[in-house]
Amino acid sequence: MALTVKEISESLNVNKNKVYRAIEKHDLKPEFTNGVAKYDDQAVKVIRDEIKRIDKKKARTENEQRKNEPQSSSDQSDLVIALKETIRIQNETIDHLKTENNELRMMIKREQDIRVGQLMIEANNKPKLLERLKSRLFGREDNPEVNTQE
Repeated sequence: MALTVKEISESLNVNKNKVYRAIEKHDLKPEFTNGVAKYDDQAVKVIRDEIKRIDKKKARTENEQRKNEPQSSSDQSDLVIALKETIRIQNETIDHLKTENNELRMMIKREQDIRVGQLMIEANNKPKLLERLKSRLFGREDNPEVNTQE
């Protein structure tokens, strides 16, 4: 029974790309039925064998890599514990810095309020200065009468 690439990938429970790579490697030619490319039983066997070969090779490579890993599982758990502690300390530092940042912002705001208050007191004591401040703050043209009174 001839199968499509999709049917082959579903039956082998693999990605279609693996099937296409196996087809390309073995230069398998499809049979066309009503314009649909299908592969006969012999081609499906070749594809299955190729995918098994690749999976075995991949498993061997992964096993070799695991064997070559220098850390044992106890070393890994110690490393995980150390990393978690580092993260906890960094989170505490971040929280502390956020608090300091907020306190500094409040101090700056208070200082700005004090400066504005001082300017207002000064301006109330000096009417000409008050008029200049108003004209600059609110975009009014300088009043020629105010300029002549200076």
